[in-house]
Amino acid sequence: MMRLCSCVLLMFVGGLSGCSRSVTEPAAPETLRLSASMISPVDIALEWHDPATDVAGHVLEYTNDPDKEGYVPLGFFPPNHTRFVHPRLIPETKFYYRVRAYYGPVSNSVEVSLPKELTAEAYAAAYALPEDYQWAPPATLPESSNVTKRSIRSTTTAVEAAPSNLKAELATHTVSGFKLTWTDRSSDEQGFFLEWQREGSSEFFVCALVEPDINSFGWAFEPPEKTGSFRIRASYYGEPSNVVTLLTGKDPELGE
Repeated sequence: MMRLCSCVLLMFVGGLSGCSRSVTEPAAPETLRLSASMISPVDIALEWHDPATDVAGHVLEYTNDPDKEGYVPLGFFPPNHTRFVHPRLIPETKFYYRVRAYYGPVSNSVEVSLPKELTAEAYAAAYALPEDYQWAPPATLPESSNVTKRSIRSTTTAVEAAPSNLKAELATHTVSGFKLTWTDRSSDEQGFFLEWQREGSSEFFVCALVEPDINSFGWAFEPPEKTGSFRIRASYYGEPSNVVTLLTGKDPELGE
């Protein structure tokens, strides 16, 4: 992923389900439900089912101690992605998991491409050098006084509350950075998601999160990526699913 620390950055991969015993707190039949199983002593497969049809996606979260620590996101997934493998875990340790739906209207997308004359070799070499990203942290820029903010949680106002006027401008003093700006038209978002559709893909995936009221921040491609479509979602979370608890086994590399 990129080299910025100005927002939450995400990277995740999908997985397959397995079979073993798991401990699951009860959940109502028609609510978001999570299940899990061990596919090795230190690999956990998770799968969820959501009967709702209006979700924008789901965030899978975990913690090792829900009484002392907060839940940490493992990944943000489009609605049709319902499985994930959490691999190479700490042996003989408890892991607690839950999943939440996220909602909210999304902006139109913008295309971002690095210069065609930038060769792969020059790109990799320039990216390896230090760069100044002081231009990139999330910011709240002044907006026009005639912007009316509406709720993203109401079906009657959600469309009008979607972020608008999304723009992306290449940062010419960096090799792959670009600055995103948009008009914040929502009054009750919990944050904004940056969603990226890679070249050749049919889906958008969440790649960064920023706080409420933000309307500008910087992002950057990482070699070999040079192009993609981006959009901004004003978001909020639904109620968490049931919690699944599993205890990992002994380190398989140590044997019996």
